[in-house]
Amino acid sequence: MSRHRWTFGPEEGRAHGDQGIVYFEIITSLALIIGLAAINISKAGVGVRLSATGGENLPVQKLTAAETILHIFPENIASRSLKDRCCKLSSLAFCSAWPSQWCPSTPPPLLALTDSLAATMFKFTNLVMYFAPFGVGAAIAYTVAVQASESC
Repeated sequence: MSRHRWTFGPEEGRAHGDQGIVYFEIITSLALIIGLAAINISKAGVGVRLSATGGENLPVQKLTAAETILHIFPENIASRSLKDRCCKLSSLAFCSAWPSQWCPSTPPPLLALTDSLAATMFKFTNLVMYFAPFGVGAAIAYTVAVQASESC
């Protein structure tokens, strides 16, 4: 039996979803405003000259409307993870989760499974966050070392 229970109905679930979207929009807009102000005040990047020949031309794959529709849903999760197609995974998650709002108040086995999987993924994310500062520090050290060697 899972520690988390689905005790709210569809109305409360929608209210929580609406609150989450409003919170996300407010915080994202605030972060964009702070970032824009910081760049305008610090004038970062002013005077940097980039060479026009340094970029590489990547091939662009043109898809028809039918191919775009076929590419929305994955054939299986493993191949999508390997091919890094995030949109398909999110559409699969949406199509799996959307019908769950009509489930009875007692969670069926599928909801119990996804609930325990979500708890496991949150614990994994918690572990990753403990090591994130070390990764950021290593990235900063690498960037400083490369830039210092190029400027000498």
